[in-house]
Amino acid sequence: LDVGRPQQYLQAHRDVLKGLLSLAPSNDSVAAARGSLWLAPGPDVPGNVRTPAFVGDRVSIDPSATIGPNVVIGDGCEIGAGAVIVDSVLWDGVRVAAHALVSDAIIASAVVIGERAVLSAGAVIGHGAHVTAGTILEADARVVAGSSVPTH
Repeated sequence: LDVGRPQQYLQAHRDVLKGLLSLAPSNDSVAAARGSLWLAPGPDVPGNVRTPAFVGDRVSIDPSATIGPNVVIGDGCEIGAGAVIVDSVLWDGVRVAAHALVSDAIIASAVVIGERAVLSAGAVIGHGAHVTAGTILEADARVVAGSSVPTH
């Protein structure tokens, strides 16, 4: 896959989560031991996580949030009450506020997604950006690193 395009990037992550694409084992034992990878439902999977999903280290997910399927959440992320994240990749340090919806999106590190914001299919949010509360981003929206997107 040419992972330089958002949909192919997301597809590569889905393929890894579904076991269709394997990654070479890491020589970094610390990195290899981080996070939780759930490929199928099981007793260790929280009730609000739909598999397959990967959740990094030091992640806080409110019990009323819905995660997955096909979600990768990086280290140090915070997911608020009632938030829904589906078919998306969140890099490290992302904060998703209460009742936000993230679907088929790529969210770079240190992004803040405001309360009740909606990110539609193909959205790509740059490092350190802030999507303000109530903002609705249309399909294939792009938010530049470090910028703030006002409410529509």
